[in-house]
Amino acid sequence: MKEIEQVEVSTIQEMNKILEQVENAGLCWYPSRLAEAQRDKRFTFSAYACIDANVLEVKVTARLARKTKTYVFRLDGAQNMRPVEPAEAYRQMQLAYRVPELENVDWRQDVDLEKDNYGKYEKSAGAFLWTNPVYDGREVRHVWIYDLNSAYGSVIADKIPDFKQSYGSGYVEEGEVGFVDIGDKFALIETGSSIKAEIKFKLIDSPFKTWAQNCFKLKELYKAKGDKQKANKYKAMLNFAIGYYQRRNPFFRTYVVEKCNKFIKSLVDDDTIFCNTDSIHSARPRFDLDIGMGLGQFKEEAIDVVARYSGANWQVAGQKPKWRGVPEYRLKHEDGTWINLLTDPLPDNTPVYKLVETNNSWRIVDRGI
Repeated sequence: MKEIEQVEVSTIQEMNKILEQVENAGLCWYPSRLAEAQRDKRFTFSAYACIDANVLEVKVTARLARKTKTYVFRLDGAQNMRPVEPAEAYRQMQLAYRVPELENVDWRQDVDLEKDNYGKYEKSAGAFLWTNPVYDGREVRHVWIYDLNSAYGSVIADKIPDFKQSYGSGYVEEGEVGFVDIGDKFALIETGSSIKAEIKFKLIDSPFKTWAQNCFKLKELYKAKGDKQKANKYKAMLNFAIGYYQRRNPFFRTYVVEKCNKFIKSLVDDDTIFCNTDSIHSARPRFDLDIGMGLGQFKEEAIDVVARYSGANWQVAGQKPKWRGVPEYRLKHEDGTWINLLTDPLPDNTPVYKLVETNNSWRIVDRGI
C-alpha cells in the first residue's frame, strides 16, 4: 500500500480551507478511520475523502491537487509548528550515511513486517517510562533530577548495526547485535544474552558520529544565544529523524531506542523515584553519573527540590506539571499559577475546538472557551 504523507495543520482557518477544498472538489465524505475506509471496496480517493475525529484531533485524508495527503489538526489548542519536518530530518541524517531501507535489502523476506495505513511499520520499540511504586502518589521532599544530553545522539555516535547484510539467527556473538519478535514489537538482543536472536547484524563504528555531535553542538550554541527556535530545530533533528525510521527501517529505530532504554534501566536503584528514556529522578545525589554538558553526559536539571509523582506524570513544586496528554493551558489556575498535580482536580480537558457537521458539510468551530 502506497504511503500517505501526513501534514500538520496549525490554524483553524487553514483546516477549514482544506475542508472547503474537499467539498469544492466534489468529493463525498467518508466519516470513518482511514483503515476502515480502505477496506470498503467502494472507497476510492477519486470519489471520497476520509474524515476521522477523536477528542484531540481531526484527520482528513483526501486527494487535492493530484496528491493524496492526510491533514491533521489538533482540537486542544496545542497547535505548535514543528521546528523541522520529520521527513526533512530523516533526509538530512541520510545525507551523513544511508541506512538501508527495509524494502531494499535482501533479508527483507526473513522478517514478518507490514505497514499501517500511514506508512509506518507496525512493530518497533517503545520509549521506557517507570515510576517507583514507593513514591507514586506522593510529594517527595528531596529530589535530584538528571537529564541525559541527547540520548539518541549518544547512541548513534558510537556503534550502529550494518543493515546491508544479515547473519542469520542464533546467539549474538561479540561485535554483533540481534533482534527477536516478541509480539507487538522487536526486542534488542546483545552479546551475552541467553536468548537467541531471530536475525543478527554486525556492529560498525557509526558514520553518524560527526553529524550527531554537530546537531548537539548547534543546539547548545543557539540555546546559549537565546535563539529557542533554532535550538529546538537541532534538538528535534535527531529525535524526528530516528522516529521517521519507523517508516524506513524499524530495526534501526528499535536499536537506538532500546539502547537508550537499557542504559537508563541499568542505573535504576532503590532510591530511583522516576525515570524514562533520557532522565532519572533520585531521592539522593547520584555521584556515579557522568555529569557534564557534553553529548551523552547527564546534566543536573534540579538539585534537592520538592517534587510530586502520579503514575506517568510528575511536577517540581510550583512549576509546570509534566502531565502526559494534557496541553499546557489546561494546567493553570485562572490566576495563572500552576495546578498541584496531587491535590487539585483533574484539568478540564474539553478541547478548545470541535468538529461540526451541517448538511454533510464539515467545519472546525471554536467552543468559546
